[in-house]
Amino acid sequence: ENQICVIEGAGSPVELNIKQDDIVNMGLAEMVDAPVILVADIDRGGVFASIYGTISLMEPEERARVKGVIINKFRGNVDILKPGLEKIEELTGVPILGVMPYFELDIEDEDGVTEKFNKIKSKTADITVSVIKLKHISNFTDIDALLANKDVNVNYVTSFHELGNEDLIIIPGSKNTIDDLKDIKEKGIAQEIIKISRKGTPIIGICGGFQILGGKVLDPYGIEGDIKELPGLGLLDIETTMEKEKVTTQYTGLLKGETGLLKGLGDIQVKGYEIHQGVTEGKEKSITLDNRLVATVKDNIFGTYLHGIFDNREFTDFILNNIREKKGLEKKNSTMTFDEYRLQELDKLEKIFRENVDMEAIYKILEEN
Repeated sequence: ENQICVIEGAGSPVELNIKQDDIVNMGLAEMVDAPVILVADIDRGGVFASIYGTISLMEPEERARVKGVIINKFRGNVDILKPGLEKIEELTGVPILGVMPYFELDIEDEDGVTEKFNKIKSKTADITVSVIKLKHISNFTDIDALLANKDVNVNYVTSFHELGNEDLIIIPGSKNTIDDLKDIKEKGIAQEIIKISRKGTPIIGICGGFQILGGKVLDPYGIEGDIKELPGLGLLDIETTMEKEKVTTQYTGLLKGETGLLKGLGDIQVKGYEIHQGVTEGKEKSITLDNRLVATVKDNIFGTYLHGIFDNREFTDFILNNIREKKGLEKKNSTMTFDEYRLQELDKLEKIFRENVDMEAIYKILEEN
């Protein structure tokens, strides 16, 4: 349906120890016969050595695919960089297509390289959200829609000492639910969440976080490791079993706000996506699709398999306004959807990209290939 497809690589394209199984960088470029633009992060240091070393370690046929280099996250005067740019072009024979400046932009990051975990905590925000920074945290972009609210402060928590003064706790997705559950128990975070939940503080679990809220997590096939069974937080009357087949599906359906944390929400349409190994069953008030549990609510506890749940403006406004009302603050409703906010930020990126990258050269690469 599109004239151009941009394929984003992952990590280095010359991971020599796993190169034979490469399906995300040069291996994929070869499969689809695509030209390659190498993007180098100058913020981490050693950018010229990185560019030169990467291109040098490629096979001749791989090197031939590299049509240009973009340097990303540069802080300072680009004129000072120019002698280095000329030298690296001479050494590699590959043109530098542009130098992108470092700037603030609110779009989704990779969980492995994001700086959002290290944001300075605001002391003036009306609402404080504690997100448990699990060891194997995944899909943390589920939180981005909350960050778009100027009166909301999000703290990523790694110690139970950091808990206790928030208005909402979120347990996010996990790449390994059982190991993360074990870890937060050993750190005392699990016990602290249980204690805080008794005060009526809203607790929301998403995907792996949803599984952690239940009575137990079972792994009979050893999908996640050697632990076959581990008690959860026991805040929801549900159990999760890790199955061999992973659920991956888009979801659009009705969320019924009849009880607990969702009481007063009414019936609203929500959309999101699911990607999880576990199958969850339980006795709580639940939402199902094709006889599969999608979400569960009990008192101040809400769990869901839906990634992107906070992208649904009506749902997020309801949760935040309940908190504002309890704190004696004025209710607010979002002036734009999160999709509209995301496009606004992407428009900023487009403008800066066009100002700093040789687009004519990129279009020429596309035409020639």
